[in-house]
Parts: sequence; structure tokens; C-alpha cells
Amino acid sequence: MGRPVIASESLARFVWHRKRLSQDGRVKPSQFMPGPDGCLSVFRVPDPSTEAVRNVGNVHFRSPPPIAHALVIAEQVTDMKLQLDPDDDPEGHVGIVGWPELKEERMLLATRLADAAVVTKY
Repeated sequence: MGRPVIASESLARFVWHRKRLSQDGRVKPSQFMPGPDGCLSVFRVPDPSTEAVRNVGNVHFRSPPPIAHALVIAEQVTDMKLQLDPDDDPEGHVGIVGWPELKEERMLLATRLADAAVVTKY
């Protein structure tokens, strides 16, 4: 288990497919839906500048490389009653867990995260 996530930390969700971005460049809610294991993978980014975040993505994902990232603040996640699991597997990885059972409720939270996210395309 990694060190606890601070409320003000930036967390990046990397995007690989254009279909996960809307025409206006925002991220679609589906990008923030958890996987079958109930976990949504994000990465800590101590420096939220575009180049620093892109470097984090390139370290962990080489083929194919991400085409964008969506930043949220840890407090935005925990304010939705979701939990942050800083497992550091791989380094810097944080799982967003504690999602509701009903898909409609998960989609509502994913939509709120997508709306809060700041997206940068590469």
C-alpha cells in the first residue's frame, strides 16, 4: 500500500481512444466507469503541468501511448463518497473504489467526474 492520497493531489486518467472524447474535447463519462473488478485506475501526478502528466503516461503506457489525459482532484473523488486505494502497483497508481452496485448510480458518479475533469489532448 502506498502513502495516503492528499485531498489536493491531482489524479490523471489516461485516454487512448478518440471515441472517449466528445466533439468539444471533453472526456465522456464512460472513461470514468470502473472496470469489472470495481476499480477505476488513475495515477498520481505531483506536477499537473501537461508535460509532466504526459511523461507519467509515457512511463506506464508505451504501446499505444495515451492521446490525452483527464485530471481530477482527489477531493472531488472523495466528496462523491468514493475511496482512493493508493496501491502503487505500478508506481503512482491509485484505484478509485467503493462504487455503487447499480450501473445507473455508477454512471451518475462517472458523469460527475467527467464534468469535473480538466482534459488535455496531445
